[in-house]
Amino acid sequence: MNIQYSFLPNYQFQRIIGHGTFGYVFEAYDRTNDKKVAIKRIQKISKQLSREYEILLLLKGSPNIIQIEDIYLSQTDEGINVQNIIFEYKDFSLENILAQAIRNRQFLQPNQIKSLMRQIIIGLCSLSAKDVVHRDLKPENILVDKDGNLVLCDFGSAKVIDQRGMNTSYVVSQYYRAPELILSHTNYGAEIDIWAAGCIFSEMMDLKVLFEGKNEGDQLYCIFQTLGSLKDIEMIYLFQHQSYNQEIQKRFKGYEQKDMKFWLNKFSHIPNNELAIDLLLKMLQINPRRRITAKEALQHPYFQA
Repeated sequence: MNIQYSFLPNYQFQRIIGHGTFGYVFEAYDRTNDKKVAIKRIQKISKQLSREYEILLLLKGSPNIIQIEDIYLSQTDEGINVQNIIFEYKDFSLENILAQAIRNRQFLQPNQIKSLMRQIIIGLCSLSAKDVVHRDLKPENILVDKDGNLVLCDFGSAKVIDQRGMNTSYVVSQYYRAPELILSHTNYGAEIDIWAAGCIFSEMMDLKVLFEGKNEGDQLYCIFQTLGSLKDIEMIYLFQHQSYNQEIQKRFKGYEQKDMKFWLNKFSHIPNNELAIDLLLKMLQINPRRRITAKEALQHPYFQA
């Protein structure tokens, strides 16, 4: 699909609000519609639309998903094509909110956590309805406005999932990466986003990264040390893509799952935290086949209480 538009864009760039290997995100002013917007600028070799843009079009109108408003092509002084995607503007990222809470030495309010988490789950339901997996869910890629309305953003790693298992396992930032990805599974789906959302849920509750490994191997140790080892048949499934898998499996056997006392103490500042812990542990099942779905999570008693 080629980019076509019938009028010249009229945006005033104001400041950089994000950057990465893809390029930059700017806060800008839309002179035509008299409002703030965010503009993501990505260098392109051709005039073909990016996969990110096509996924954003697929998700247009979906609840709790960042909404695309426009797109246009420009060129650098060197003649390089730049794709400019125009988004609705949001005031903060969840990363900003957590960082501010840490600076203030003050936990997020339980009702705020519940509201944000519910919206994250609704966003994941929106993705599942279109067979899209985000593949890089983390606090930085969750935006919130001053009224508490939340959207999932940055679909640069997202894709419509390949049911034949033709998916790369090297996705998702390390602290939020599901164990099956660390272990090179390529036949995955929405359950990897549920795992990442569970890690974020824990982080919102106590302002600490739950699994803070020094590298991928240590990340896996952190997971097993907290959640415990699996049954042999589940270990065989999980480690099926690893060379010398029997030797590797032995290293991760014998860990006991942290008991309820550990979790109650970890989140002791949250009143009636048993329901939150129950939902969290259902999201953080090491075996992806046992992990709760977004639709199931939305019906969990935690959100009804």
